[in-house]
Amino acid sequence: MPKRPFIYFDMGNVLLTFSHQIAARQTAELCGIPETLAWQILFDEGLHWEYERGELAEAEFLSRFCQRARSESSFVAPDPQKFDLAASSIFELNTRILPILFGLRSAGYRLGVLSNTSSAHWRYCTGRFSLLLELFQRHALSYQIGAMKPSAAIYDKAAEIAGVSPREILFFDDRPENITAAAAHGWDAVLFTTPAAAAMDLAKRGVVTNY
Repeated sequence: MPKRPFIYFDMGNVLLTFSHQIAARQTAELCGIPETLAWQILFDEGLHWEYERGELAEAEFLSRFCQRARSESSFVAPDPQKFDLAASSIFELNTRILPILFGLRSAGYRLGVLSNTSSAHWRYCTGRFSLLLELFQRHALSYQIGAMKPSAAIYDKAAEIAGVSPREILFFDDRPENITAAAAHGWDAVLFTTPAAAAMDLAKRGVVTNY
């Protein structure tokens, strides 16, 4: 690990907390369908994952959801903007990690976001949490890259976006399979559990912040 690594952070459950269950509940309420059906369409049948891989534009994502949801007699066609909000207003800032992030930036470290996310989620999150643009210099996003973690393609592209070799990247993610895949690509990958543990992991690597 170099003395000045490029540091990537996952977004969901690292920088921000979130709940897919809330997305299912809010979209279901908006469309007048059971929450179980919304969950099935979005996650069990994989529509949301197609969206996060960039395989569907926003209009197509909504159209596909509505086509499937019309099987329920109580279905009400949603306003597209309200649907985006229902599906996206599921995030909260992980405030406990902020001292680490501000400490890293003040110390001159280059930071990036590497996330499985959709265009609507990214628009919502950057609109609400400006630090995603202010603190992070690079953004490697699944819907733009066309691949999701732990696919090999997203790590290759993320290194290209960062402009460094794989061995120069330090990466924090909350999912073991994403850490394993990143390590297989030569990254120094660390499983994120708590900000305090992350601060210790940084210190072990000689990355000093004021946390």
